[in-house]
Amino acid sequence: MKRMNRTGKILTAAMLALLLAAFGAASFAQTLDGKPVDCIPAVEDKARAPKTVQPDPALTAAKTAPAPTAPAETPEHVKAAQALQDYGLPPALYIQDPSTIEEKQAFAVIYSVTKSTPSPIGRILLDTLERTPKEKVQKITFKKLYMLCLAALQYGQRSVDPKYQAFPELLAGYKQKIQDVMNAEVPGDADYVGLGRAGKSLREVLKTREDALKTVVEKLDKLPDAEKAKIADKRAFLEKVIKEMDALQLSGNGAVLVPETLVKIVQMIPEGDLTQEAWRAVFDAYPMGHSLWADRVDLAWRRSITGKGVTVAIIDTGIDKDHPLLGGAVADWENLTDHRYVARDAVDASGKSLFGTPNNKGLHGTHMAGILHAYAPDAKIKSLKALDEEATDEIPAELKHDLPATLATIASGLEKIYNHNQAVAAGKKKGERIDIVSMSLGIPESNAHDAGGTPDGISAWVKKLHEQGVVVVLVAGNEGQNKIARPGYIPEAITVGAVDYFKRVAAFSGDGAVSVPKDGKLIQKPDVYGYGVGVRSAKYDPAADYSKLVTDQLIASGNGTSPAAPHVAAVTAMLLQSGRQMGIELGPEQIRIILKESSTATANGNPYAGSMGGVVNASKALDYLEKNFKKFKTKKN
Repeated sequence: MKRMNRTGKILTAAMLALLLAAFGAASFAQTLDGKPVDCIPAVEDKARAPKTVQPDPALTAAKTAPAPTAPAETPEHVKAAQALQDYGLPPALYIQDPSTIEEKQAFAVIYSVTKSTPSPIGRILLDTLERTPKEKVQKITFKKLYMLCLAALQYGQRSVDPKYQAFPELLAGYKQKIQDVMNAEVPGDADYVGLGRAGKSLREVLKTREDALKTVVEKLDKLPDAEKAKIADKRAFLEKVIKEMDALQLSGNGAVLVPETLVKIVQMIPEGDLTQEAWRAVFDAYPMGHSLWADRVDLAWRRSITGKGVTVAIIDTGIDKDHPLLGGAVADWENLTDHRYVARDAVDASGKSLFGTPNNKGLHGTHMAGILHAYAPDAKIKSLKALDEEATDEIPAELKHDLPATLATIASGLEKIYNHNQAVAAGKKKGERIDIVSMSLGIPESNAHDAGGTPDGISAWVKKLHEQGVVVVLVAGNEGQNKIARPGYIPEAITVGAVDYFKRVAAFSGDGAVSVPKDGKLIQKPDVYGYGVGVRSAKYDPAADYSKLVTDQLIASGNGTSPAAPHVAAVTAMLLQSGRQMGIELGPEQIRIILKESSTATANGNPYAGSMGGVVNASKALDYLEKNFKKFKTKKN
């Protein structure tokens, strides 16, 4: 059994990350000529000093009063980061090379919100923008911006390399490439980034809201103690919002940026108060922000669509429910693997367990939960651990699961969900009904039913859950074209393939050449696509003290159809909440229709061949439901 997660599949992204690291933190405070920037010395006043004048005796007492403190000068690196933000640049960009048709994508940091510091690429971009007329800056397209980033990367790498410093004429050639890109004209390219627009800066708007919140907190602090106790949690949350707003103003306060606060910021600030570029800068400062902005999830949040009232079960390697980016949304339900620790009482001479202790946490599962929670922070997540990441070291070889045993464990998790829902419906059990099951797992080299077409245990339980009205989201697998890994071929499930942030189907993603029988028809998989390349979500670290980590240390980047699935599961949660607000209880087939019909075409190939859909988009899916709700109200699938 493999978790559907790929690392290193996109070679260019990995190489670019290494290059960025090579001249990264150590050169953040360097100018283009490589000399460190510490501070700018004050200019000495050479003017003649005035004659001494005796003070008025009546004012002598004032001599003891402390002199007013001059405001601290903003450090150079903060000014540079603020200038990049003011131009409308986000903290980071996913970039592609427009000069090639190859499917390459890389993550380029422009400036750090945590440290309020520009990256080497950011400094080069800033130098270029400040030497360019305003009207020309406003005509920079996304294609040109990507090319500028690539040229800046090439020059920046070489500018700190002694080999190139010894040959200034070569280095000058790479610097000239940046200007050549800036001067180039591409006929028909009008996809402008919107840099350098006029209007209030992001910091001005955030400062106004921050001050308003501080006033609210001051009023809460004046309440009687008994009243304060009742609203302690609310006050603590407002303090967190204030601190994160301050961080977004590039104060460098190191606040951890979490999904719940981003929702509050979106709901507090009218959309029109900021330019689209400023909003993008806000979102891209947050983990999962690029996905959220690409899907315009903010439009759903403004309607209070946050997955509230919806419960999602994630069957995976376990989830660290205490991770800061999960906001308390996760509950451990059951560890389906702990029966393998049958010798848990066996210890070595020092008293240490020989075989480990059952652990409900997992790296892969935590990453998946972080994606879902970022979209739908009010949805409840229940964790069913069916796979072990610690199995290699902590489980005796004799107890490791073979494939049939692992499949049986996953099937038992689905059975548990089914029985739970039956008991809740019958009033025999308290608790929330499970509405969605998300499983980012698959069996390699298994793109067909078993011999004779007999469905396996997983298929049988997915069918039962489908009949119960539960939406089951599975992955297409990472084996490339013409293959769909089990259990992704199950007709009743919504199967998800992976695209990058340019909506290009990833080379590793299972595609729609596999057809399976359903109701006497042939359907193609995957049903839809979600983002699955360079997805930055919660990182589980068993040795870390989360309270001492900043945002960038709490996230990891993942590739695969694995992260694509919780994107779709999260949008499904939002659809279920929206439907219920309209008086509709959407069924699995209705969800499938909405996701497909509202999806966006992939950028490479035809995603609409046969019965396949395109890239799921949260705001478009919700708009589609709102426009067609009468159709769904009359019939439950």
